[in-house]
Amino acid sequence: MLHGSLSLPARLCLLSWDTATGEPLAADRLPYLVRAGALTELARRGPLTDVDGIVTPADLDARTGDDALDDFLELVMESRPRTWAEWVTAHASVTLDAVRAGLAADGRL
Repeated sequence: MLHGSLSLPARLCLLSWDTATGEPLAADRLPYLVRAGALTELARRGPLTDVDGIVTPADLDARTGDDALDDFLELVMESRPRTWAEWVTAHASVTLDAVRAGLAADGRL
């Protein structure tokens, strides 16, 4: 897989990694950074839109081909409406775990 094919949350996760320690920098804030990246990526690609400050699925059948993004998109579709800021923090570790699993499966972590 080429670097350009990584999603924004995956790139942010990798950029946070300290190769000397084998741990991410600012680990306590990493889930929020990765979640914000996922929101940005999904809004940029089109499956999520903004309706009066609320994250809103634009296409209920949308898929990205990225497991972490698709899982998060499904979570948004199945949950109550939330603002962008609420989604950055709501269950953020779930997205980080999915991104890490994908990176590990690709041999990147």
